Amino acid sequence: MRIFFFFLIALFAINFEADAIEVECKFTGSSDNYACEVKSIKLASNEDRELTRVTGAHKSGYSNDNVEYYTQSVVTELKFFPQGITKFFKNVRNVFIHHAKITSITKEDLKPFGQQLKEFYLGPSELEVIDADLFDYTQNLEKIYLHNNKIKHVSSGAFNNLPKLTTLWFSSNPCTFSSDYAWHRAGVINLIAIVESQCQDLEALERHRNLYTTTTEVPTHGQP
Repeated sequence: MRIFFFFLIALFAINFEADAIEVECKFTGSSDNYACEVKSIKLASNEDRELTRVTGAHKSGYSNDNVEYYTQSVVTELKFFPQGITKFFKNVRNVFIHHAKITSITKEDLKPFGQQLKEFYLGPSELEVIDADLFDYTQNLEKIYLHNNKIKHVSSGAFNNLPKLTTLWFSSNPCTFSSDYAWHRAGVINLIAIVESQCQDLEALERHRNLYTTTTEVPTHGQP
């Protein structure tokens, strides 16, 4: 019985470790821009989802509660949007994740940040789809950066309930034609309409592109 008990503990520890993400922060800034800039990130496996440990020396007079920016720029094989950020940094309002391999994200991933999330940056990464309800819990977002992903579909209405959104960057995705970005409210509203139109049907987009990239031989004047 005792052996079995220790076996269960070991099995639990292995499973817990398999989902673990450990980060080391460099804490920078002051006042309302105090940040955890991730210096290193350790994954037990490519299937990791949950932050279980955060290390790093705070500046004098500061703690995890002062962190409002979480910036992860380290190149990583991370496939899932990391869970548990707000367990360590409950007041974070700006999230920047660069150079990951995240293929999908849901409203439940963003829910812990709630209405205090102001800025969300994910790219370059491998995100493919934007669901209609992705930002249901984060409607106070002011800036969204989703460029340099692999987005091929945006559900209708995905950006509808974001009245404070004044910056949207959507360039360098499969379903966009050009450098699509906007830096003010009127531009954002226009860009949302363009993105939703372009990113509804990827097959139609490819047909449209092929129509204009197919080369045809034009006869030279004066030649038979």
